Amino acid sequence: MKSQGLPINFIVLAAVGIFVLILAIIFVISGGTSATAAMSPQQVRNSCNTACVGLVQWAAGQATRAASHPGWEPTAYTSAAPRAYCNNWTITGVSSKVYGCNNAAISVSCPVTFSDGTGCTAGCQGGDTGLPYC
Repeated sequence: MKSQGLPINFIVLAAVGIFVLILAIIFVISGGTSATAAMSPQQVRNSCNTACVGLVQWAAGQATRAASHPGWEPTAYTSAAPRAYCNNWTITGVSSKVYGCNNAAISVSCPVTFSDGTGCTAGCQGGDTGLPYC
């Protein structure tokens, strides 16, 4: 008696189809760019300018500057706005990743003012921490 079930070809094709569907959804959600894809210098500058706007808005809501990290409240370590400005960028034509929007390869400065009236131009700490400083 022959067992009744799905043919193995159908199962394999269904699995491949689901995998491709998941990749397509990730591609659409990410805006059509790969997270590791190299960007042109102008694309990175545009992203940095957008990140600076977010950083300026975030800093304006900070009531005071933290003594241990001048210019930044401890929430900088968990907030997306400060981290976006200090991203690692893969730029076309540059052999290694560029860290932070204030890097010479990108040159997007971001002056911020805190709610107590003090201000600074944001910089980025080295490494993979993604944290700004003043």
